[in-house]
Amino acid sequence: MKLQLVFALIFFSNITLTASDSLPMKKLYYKTELRDTLGNYKYGYLTTLTDDDVYYSDEKMRFGSPVNAANRKNNYTVINQIKIKRKGSAVRGAVAGAIIGTGIGVIAGFIEGDDKYIYIDPAQDFLGIASILANVFTLSAEEKATIYGLSLGSGGAIVGALIGAVAHKKFIIGGNRDRHLAMKQNIIEKVYGNYK
Repeated sequence: MKLQLVFALIFFSNITLTASDSLPMKKLYYKTELRDTLGNYKYGYLTTLTDDDVYYSDEKMRFGSPVNAANRKNNYTVINQIKIKRKGSAVRGAVAGAIIGTGIGVIAGFIEGDDKYIYIDPAQDFLGIASILANVFTLSAEEKATIYGLSLGSGGAIVGALIGAVAHKKFIIGGNRDRHLAMKQNIIEKVYGNYK
């Protein structure tokens, strides 16, 4: 057993050491609203960040695309603020809200358990109408889980979509290079992941 563990450790460390040093880049699209120091607004898709400049395009381009003639450039000295929003954030918000809402609903339904059946003596309820009326809203745990899951899941999807639609990240640059570099670092971590 110890020998197998040693071989497994050697195998996994070998894979780790021979792996490529380059970090995988996520294919993210950032809608950008840039306001310059004169108060003018510029809109597009964020394509590249350097230590001094912000590049964006009117065309739909993912972040990290090579700089070309379609890109517009703004130096950090003329940027007052930038708002960045990931494309498709409303859909991601809706999916996350639906999953969370459904999960909570299903768990709540099973925790509540079955409703207690109300017994009415057939001698007192000849046609069984009182028994039917008394138990019309009696539900099993599975029925509650389904109803709660559907209700909270659809409500969560709506709330998640609304939150995702208005969610954005705002960076105040104010012509300051340190703030520009902090924004660049924040975005790079989102694109490449938080690798240590």
